[in-house]
Amino acid sequence: GIKFKDTTVDKFELIKEWDFTQIDFPTLEKDFRFTPPWGDMVNKDQNCKFTKDNVKITAEGLHFITTKVNDEKVPYRVGGITTKKDTDLPPFARIEAEVFIPQFKGQWPAFWTIDPVGTMPEFDVFEYFWPSYRETASFEGNLHWGTSYNSKNYKYDLPGTYPLSLLNKPMKIVGEFYPNESIYYINNFPFWKSGKGYSPNKKVVLLGGGTYYNGGPEGKGPWESMVVSNLKFYKLRDND
Repeated sequence: GIKFKDTTVDKFELIKEWDFTQIDFPTLEKDFRFTPPWGDMVNKDQNCKFTKDNVKITAEGLHFITTKVNDEKVPYRVGGITTKKDTDLPPFARIEAEVFIPQFKGQWPAFWTIDPVGTMPEFDVFEYFWPSYRETASFEGNLHWGTSYNSKNYKYDLPGTYPLSLLNKPMKIVGEFYPNESIYYINNFPFWKSGKGYSPNKKVVLLGGGTYYNGGPEGKGPWESMVVSNLKFYKLRDND
């Protein structure tokens, strides 16, 4: 197949790395919170809440677990991590994670960034969602930008759908953010490039599980939404 040179060392400097196969929970808790900055739900339409109890660590890495509870309005609990202020990503930088995503209906894990000041732009390096009423899943990256999600200036871009065959084993997912463009990579393949949606602010990084709006996994659970073995943050070198 086609081979691409990994120029990460030339362009970026590693500033933080988490090996989740070796980490302990107090170290994880020092650098991350277990809910988004605005509360335990991604938004008011979700049918799941984030909780620390659904984040597990084993020799395989960080596990985000989905469970069902006796709550008619919000019946699912999921695991996720969000950077704290001291560990947010620099404005122009690179994030990299090695993840494994089990495939089952009703789930919605994601790897994304938001602007801590105004929320947007939102870069979804990947989202995997499989509504319970559909026979196939979607695995894709996208971008939201503008003044707010509810304004006339809100914009949305779908870079493309990644092949579902990639989900059969762990994969490396990367987002690179430059002053004039952003690039998504899957297993070192430069999948998409954008010239929109920039911010001079640091980025909040979110990584975790989730359930689809109109229905989560079927059955009693628990379900393993995603396993992450490592996470790396880089900053763009000064000469770039």
